[in-house]
Amino acid sequence: MFLNEKQITKVESVFMEAGLNKNDFVCHNGEIEIVFHNVLDPTYRFQIKESIQGANFGDVFCEPYTYIPHIYKRCNSFDECLHIAKEWAIVVKYNLAGKPYYHKVFISHSSKDKVLVDEFVDKVLRLSCDINTSDIVYTSRETTGVEPGNGIPSFIKENLRTSSIILFMISENYKKSEVCLCEMGAAWAMEKKTISILLPNVSFHSLGWLTSLDKAIKIGDNEGLDKLYTMLNRNAIDVIDWNRQKASFLTFCRSRVGLNDIIISDQNDIIQ
Repeated sequence: MFLNEKQITKVESVFMEAGLNKNDFVCHNGEIEIVFHNVLDPTYRFQIKESIQGANFGDVFCEPYTYIPHIYKRCNSFDECLHIAKEWAIVVKYNLAGKPYYHKVFISHSSKDKVLVDEFVDKVLRLSCDINTSDIVYTSRETTGVEPGNGIPSFIKENLRTSSIILFMISENYKKSEVCLCEMGAAWAMEKKTISILLPNVSFHSLGWLTSLDKAIKIGDNEGLDKLYTMLNRNAIDVIDWNRQKASFLTFCRSRVGLNDIIISDQNDIIQ
C-alpha cells in the first residue's frame, strides 16, 4: 500500500478536525495511490499518488481547493500533503453545507481611509466573522500587509490572484487612487468574487466601466452589514454577539466619521 495505516488514520483525523464526517467518505488505498471521495458526490475528491519524481513524497490532486476548482501539486513530505488535506476538507465542509468558503479576503482600499477600515477589519471581519488575521490581506496594517523583503506591486498581484473574495472599500479617496482602480480592474479581469462597500458620502452611481454600485453595501447600513456577516461568517451564527459588535462598529462610525444617518442596532433589529 502507498500509505501505511498510521498515515491513513492521520489523514482521516485531519478531515474530522475540519468538521467532515468520516462515514461520508470512502477510502481506496492502492499500491501507488490513495483516494478519498464523498459517498454521495464523488467529485469531492482528495488523492495522494506516488510521485514519478523520486525526490518527491507524492503528488496530490484534490477538488475543490481554496480559490480554484481543483489543484495538482507535488509534495516533498507527508506533512505537506496533510496541509493540503486540511485546506481541502474545510472547503468541502462549507460546500456540502451549501455555503461558500472564502479562505482569503483581500481589502482593496485607500490608505487615507485607514481609521474606518481598521475598525471594519477588527469588529466585522475578525471579531464577528471569525476570519483569521492570516486570511486577511490588508496592506495598511503590518500583520496583514506586505511582508519584509516583498515588493508592494508583486505582493498585491499575488494576493489578488490567491484571494477568493475582494472587498472594494469605495470612497472619494478610493476613486481618486490609481492603485485602487488598478486593483479593481485586476480583480475584474481575474473574474474574482467581489463586493463593493460604500464608505461615507458615496452615493449609488456608476464608477466608470469597471463596476456598477447599484448592488453595493453601505457601510452604515444594518441590513447590508447583516448580509455581509451571513456571507463571510465562519462559525454558527451568534445573533446576540453579532448585533453587539455591529452596534459598536456603527457607533464608532457615527462618532469618528460623522455618519449622522446611521441607525444603531437595538434589541428588535437582529439578523434573520
